[in-house]
Amino acid sequence: QAHAAGLQVHAWVNLNLVAGVGELPTARDHVVYPRPEWLMVPRPLAAELSTVDSKSPQYLGRLARYVRSRPNELEGLYVSPIGPAAREYMAGVVRDIVQRYEIDGVHLDYARYPSEDFDYSRDTLALFRQDVIRDLGPTDRQKYDQRLVEEPLIYTLAFPERWRRFRITALTTLIEQVQDAVKRARPGVMLSAAVLPDAGDAAAGHLQHWRAWASRDLVDIFCPMVYTTDHATFVSQVTAARAVAGTHPLWAGIGAYRLSSSEIVANVQA
Repeated sequence: QAHAAGLQVHAWVNLNLVAGVGELPTARDHVVYPRPEWLMVPRPLAAELSTVDSKSPQYLGRLARYVRSRPNELEGLYVSPIGPAAREYMAGVVRDIVQRYEIDGVHLDYARYPSEDFDYSRDTLALFRQDVIRDLGPTDRQKYDQRLVEEPLIYTLAFPERWRRFRITALTTLIEQVQDAVKRARPGVMLSAAVLPDAGDAAAGHLQHWRAWASRDLVDIFCPMVYTTDHATFVSQVTAARAVAGTHPLWAGIGAYRLSSSEIVANVQA
């Protein structure tokens, strides 16, 4: 019906965010129930949850309560992009949509970490250890492994920059897999992504390295979330985002829900 009316249809997909801050999903086959180990864990809960069975109600409940207690900071529960199986799950959801419907685009929202304070889940920490020990001698490996029981975050503390790059790279790999899924299923479909307008802040605060996504042509269209009520700031942020996007189209998110009608018009004209 949309195509008959001359309209395009773009499927909006919350990529990493899978449940809100309120009640947990009612559907028992929702991903949070069969795969709670895929959910991102904040650093303050890392030690506590490292000894809890991820399949127990206590594990998911603790995560849900943590998120619920911080409604001004966190949007909900996120699936981690670190593990290959979790990445394939998320890419598979997008693939299924594109295969089923003759859509014109896929728009990725929440393609990020809640903050740089995530993901400290047990499986992610184990994968990071495996990544690091490849470059360690037996003595150093033994030194760090001996501290693991008492300090489950020892590898992240000992190699902080590598830890940051490890998580950033995993998210970029997820974007690459989503792009591949979209283009293989329906080559003409456009892939867009909502990004934080300041590329530096996006990478530092949410491990969303969209500058790399642009340079590697992983996304067709960038949609900076310029949700400011100050017009001058809006103009400067859009200008900066356009420079990072390069030759890729830029669709500015103006945050109309925060603006008056005259402010909306001014931002659209800008």
